[in-house]
Amino acid sequence: MQWVNAPNVVFEGYKREGQITEEEAREELNNMAIENVFAIIDKDTEQFIGLTGFTNTQAMNQRSHMWIKMCPDIDYDSQIFNGVQATNLMLEYAFDIMNLHSVVVDVPIFNQQALDICTNSQLFFMGERKYSSRLGENLYSTVSFQCTKPLYGTKNQATKLNFSNRCCSINGLAVDEANLQRVLNGEHIRLCKYDGQKDYISRMASFLNDPRVSIPLGEYKTNWNDYRAKKHLESVDYVIEKDSGIIGYINLFRKDLYNKTADLEVMIGDASEQNKGYGTEAVQLFLDEQFKNGPFNSLVSSVFEFNLPSQKLHESVGYQEIGIRPEAYYAYGKLNNMHIYEINRDIYEKKKGKK
Repeated sequence: MQWVNAPNVVFEGYKREGQITEEEAREELNNMAIENVFAIIDKDTEQFIGLTGFTNTQAMNQRSHMWIKMCPDIDYDSQIFNGVQATNLMLEYAFDIMNLHSVVVDVPIFNQQALDICTNSQLFFMGERKYSSRLGENLYSTVSFQCTKPLYGTKNQATKLNFSNRCCSINGLAVDEANLQRVLNGEHIRLCKYDGQKDYISRMASFLNDPRVSIPLGEYKTNWNDYRAKKHLESVDYVIEKDSGIIGYINLFRKDLYNKTADLEVMIGDASEQNKGYGTEAVQLFLDEQFKNGPFNSLVSSVFEFNLPSQKLHESVGYQEIGIRPEAYYAYGKLNNMHIYEINRDIYEKKKGKK
């Protein structure tokens, strides 16, 4: 309870505004007991001194995220020393027992404990996502660290970090998505909320059952039936229409209203409509509306190394590459690099001002 209720505690699973009760703490610990979460124990005193675990594990892609939190009641040097040992043990466990290939740790820049642990462990710096972790009424950067199986054990000195100490206020940002327009009209296409069109369901299923479409999206299971397609249509932010027919969709997922972050995906599923600029137009329309009326400040996209058209699309609308996660997505018989792109309101407004 003390750890979670501390104002500077931000790690996976603990991004909350309210105070945690004893019963909630008990329930969370019980849930951890059946997941890949471990208590960190001092071998000399048998004292409970920390927690660490994995989240968002994807066995087929052999990747996962890791988090760690050390007890603030022991002296700081011991927190870091023991935290580094625990982190390296977890990496060994990930690579040797869980058969993972890639592990990432995301740390807000105000979490000095986690920064010191990561920089002194076998984790390597990957990139910085600006204005993506909230403390009070401000948004700060998040620094990402990573390690792959071939890199483990090769690091022989602490990482030197150089990141932005700037922050931005959440004041003025929308609190939800209620302000977003239902229809966005472009020059060649329009974005609109799904309105129950039955013929769109089979079209969506056919798009996502095409591996040329689904694999670049990160959806390697091509078994979409009408039921799944309908549910997906009902959940996406906008379908992309041209000449009164659906050609794809654009959507935000992993939405975090507290930290004002989300992930973006765009798909042109009709092969005859690809490579005509409609995806670029859709993203531009969406960003114009999102950064005018939407609640999110930082949007990221994961683009795989073989998807060069998507890389060009993101760069053309203002996204910036903030890091590469090596060999993090299994497709076409091998593990492929994942390029991480970000855009935020600051980048967007600067780019728009230059036009």
